[in-house]
Amino acid sequence: DVDTNTDIGQVTFAANATETQNKSFLYTVTDNDIALELDKLFTLGIRDPVEVSIAEPSKMNITVVDDDDVTVDFQFNAYNYSEDHSTVGNIILLLSNPIAQSLSVVVEGGPGQQPDTVIISGVQVSNTVIFTPGQMPVTLPDFDITNDITALETDEIYQ
Repeated sequence: DVDTNTDIGQVTFAANATETQNKSFLYTVTDNDIALELDKLFTLGIRDPVEVSIAEPSKMNITVVDDDDVTVDFQFNAYNYSEDHSTVGNIILLLSNPIAQSLSVVVEGGPGQQPDTVIISGVQVSNTVIFTPGQMPVTLPDFDITNDITALETDEIYQ
């Protein structure tokens, strides 16, 4: 994608000047909020002078460094499922900004330390999630939970 102004225009110096003349121009770079982009490289050059020659260096390089950050978050900070549901699903990960190249994130967790009164129904989860350019939300694969048919059990918490 091009997010710069490529039409720079023409610089004109006054005729018969006896002092050094400095001229400047505006080269606009638009922040497109797309993270993980490669830096953009441009070359500016002087060409087609009228009645003068071009000194060296006649070209310069410009590097536009991508400064857009990206964060990954869960859509919600808590999800609740009953044991008789048999699977945990529809857990969604979101990116804060679009990305220009693939990004992989490992999501893992499990029952961890539970109170003695908890019969563990779920499993340890470890998934690698891959976001592709243009893809903002990703849904984690479902994982199984077991209905242990124990009444009045303490809630299990997975972190």
